[in-house]
Amino acid sequence: MSSDVVRLGNPDAPAVVIVPELAVSARQLRPLTDAWTAAGRRVIVIDLYGRSRPPFDYTDVIAQEIPDAVAEAGRGALLAGYGFGGHLSLFAAASMDTAPPVATIAAGIPSDDDAAKPTLLERLGLGDLAKLGDVGRVFGAKRDSIAVGGIADLARLAEVRTRVLAVAIDDDRTMPAAAVDRLADQLDVPVVRVDVATGAKPDAHLRWVAASPGRLAEGAGLLAGQEGDQN
Repeated sequence: MSSDVVRLGNPDAPAVVIVPELAVSARQLRPLTDAWTAAGRRVIVIDLYGRSRPPFDYTDVIAQEIPDAVAEAGRGALLAGYGFGGHLSLFAAASMDTAPPVATIAAGIPSDDDAAKPTLLERLGLGDLAKLGDVGRVFGAKRDSIAVGGIADLARLAEVRTRVLAVAIDDDRTMPAAAVDRLADQLDVPVVRVDVATGAKPDAHLRWVAASPGRLAEGAGLLAGQEGDQN
């Protein structure tokens, strides 16, 4: 099964490649993609929504789909991953000879205490999804059924060789700022940490996109600025 790819904005503009959270479609990301296109970027979304059911195989997303989208994006590209898409983006960057700057949004590693809470997968109605190698802690899952080959071990994050912007969303109870920090600590490259307030309640993890378009536009400008190191 391959992911749907959605293309928006001026085809000649610098591009942002977006890898969304599981069970979040490109359509649901429209406030974010509109913010980026309004900021003068074109957008390429690798839509995982249709892949949030068996078989849970994301090997090709890391090894082929993300690198292909980055190649299509060309010079000045930015790779942005939301939630689970943030992990996939980092693993893809670790596997690429030349990776663009990566922005992770609400992607993290929960603490052991967080694992006792209802898991993100259960809250998304995806309780059958299981752990992704060491990233099982991200989901607090119990079974081993996600296929990613040998390219999604947390230790591989040390192979990322590009700048990373790690964004935490205020009032995100699923991936709080401390969880975002734990993921950033796995990296051996400079990480810019930013906290963004959207006003989404009670848990901003799945609500932040639609909560504050103005904030998203500001974030778009911030993330777009990361590509300067590529030029």
